[in-house]
Amino acid sequence: MRQEKQVGREGGRGSRSIITVGFGAMLVLLLALGLGWLTTVRQATEKLNQLVGQYENAMRVVAMRDAAQGRMLALSRMAMTQDPFRRDEEYLEFTSLASKFIAARDGMLAAGLRPEEQAIWFEARDLVRLNSDAQSEVVDLLLKGEQEFALNRIANEVTLRQKAIHAELQKQQALMQEHVRSELEQAGKEGRLDERAAISLGIVTLILGVAVMWFVLVRSSSAERALIQARE
Repeated sequence: MRQEKQVGREGGRGSRSIITVGFGAMLVLLLALGLGWLTTVRQATEKLNQLVGQYENAMRVVAMRDAAQGRMLALSRMAMTQDPFRRDEEYLEFTSLASKFIAARDGMLAAGLRPEEQAIWFEARDLVRLNSDAQSEVVDLLLKGEQEFALNRIANEVTLRQKAIHAELQKQQALMQEHVRSELEQAGKEGRLDERAAISLGIVTLILGVAVMWFVLVRSSSAERALIQARE
């Protein structure tokens, strides 16, 4: 009898140990699952903010391109009109677009550029400086009443350089948007891998939980049968 009780106590301790280890493993897996989910959400939020920032920077390049194009058109209208009031209006538009270009440029540089994007910007920047000087000279010609010379400068110099500026800024915008698209695809792949890992960990946790529950039910049923037999 003592030997049976000793075996029963040892069996009970073994069962409790198995149950304790099983529930402990379940808690560890659940903790890992929760921490993994929080880490994934944090990384996804950071990546999303980064992609939004890159997209906004690409839109600043678009604003620069449109402002530069608008300045050339305003300057052309200034040179072609004979109405002094209309010329003043176009001049105000011309200077206003310069402020918009500078604001977009400063925002773009503050946000930062990749080396290849910066190389394109350096090319565009030099062209912008040259064209800005030429445009100022055209405005001086118009103020002196030398409209024909102003139109010639616009046709033979300003317009041609503006096309080059447009091409460089268009190239930079396309490159920046390609970077956004590439990183978005990479983020999607990483998200799918994290999802698979979370599902796998969840399945393991579920299997372990079912195994522990089954073991508890089996041991409880065995203990109940033993108690009934003892009473009989």
